[in-house]
Parts: sequence; C-alpha cells; structure tokens
Amino acid sequence: GNRTAHFDEIRERVVVITAEKKDAVRRLIDEGRFETVFQPIWNLDSGTLLGLEALTRPDSSCRLSGPAEAFDVAEQLGRVHQLDVLCVENALRFASELEPGLLMFINLSPQTLDLDLEANAWLAPAVDRVGLSPRDVVVEVTERFGGRTESVVKRLECLHRQGFKIALD
Repeated sequence: GNRTAHFDEIRERVVVITAEKKDAVRRLIDEGRFETVFQPIWNLDSGTLLGLEALTRPDSSCRLSGPAEAFDVAEQLGRVHQLDVLCVENALRFASELEPGLLMFINLSPQTLDLDLEANAWLAPAVDRVGLSPRDVVVEVTERFGGRTESVVKRLECLHRQGFKIALD
C-alpha cells in the first residue's frame, strides 16, 4: 500500500520461483533423485559418536541450489509432505550400514508434522521395514516455519510415545 521496495532490500526474505524450478522439484519428487550424506553427531563431553544425521539433498542434475530451495518450491507446490517422506525413506535405505547402538537422525519439517495429524502413520512402519526401532531414530524438527504449533506439538508427542526421540534443529 503506497510503498515501494528495492529487490536488494528484500532479497533475503523472498523466494523467486521459476517454472524451471517447479519442474525440477516435480521431477525430483516423481523420480526420487536424491543423494544422502551423513553427518556425525558427537557427545563432546565423552568424545563418543552418538549417531549420524541423514542429510538428503536433491541430485545435482536437478539444478537446485540445495534442500532449502527444494523445500521452498515444494511448499509452493503443496508437496512438502511428499518431499519429506521421500527424503526420510531415502535416508532409511542406509539403515543396515548403521553401527549397532548409533542413532539415526532424520529431519522433518513442521508442515509435514502438522499434516500428519490427519494422515495415516508412515514413519514407524518405514523405520520397522529397514530393521530399526523407533528408539534408534531421532526426529529432528527443521527450523522451517510452516505448521500450526499445537498440531506439530501433538504429533511430536505421538511420535515420542511410539519411542522416537525428538530434537529441534
């Protein structure tokens, strides 16, 4: 309303989504083109390895700058939940390589947790299919805003009752 802004002033607060980026995210989701790397999580007091955080990235052929851009576009397309599920399932493929006693940290967005209140449970069966127990998995809530706080907290409480550990990114 009767104001102007120069793009450089708002660059950090806006996301410009092109048709090419939308197509790239659609392909990413439809074709499951992900790469997963693992970051160690250490207990610095004892010097012991606690677990590994699964960091799933779009395949470089998708020409996205990284997971943040993929999720920004997926949010605009209404496909964040799908993208989260695919990222988790891709990370869980490596569960058999996890040393016994180590935790697997997986990331979920608040929007997915919000939507899961009305959806069928998918995380516990996915974890079970790869031979892990919920107590072996830490659900790390990403810093992305996008879910209703009350719904997200209820879903986290439900996951905790199932045996999952909870962390905030």
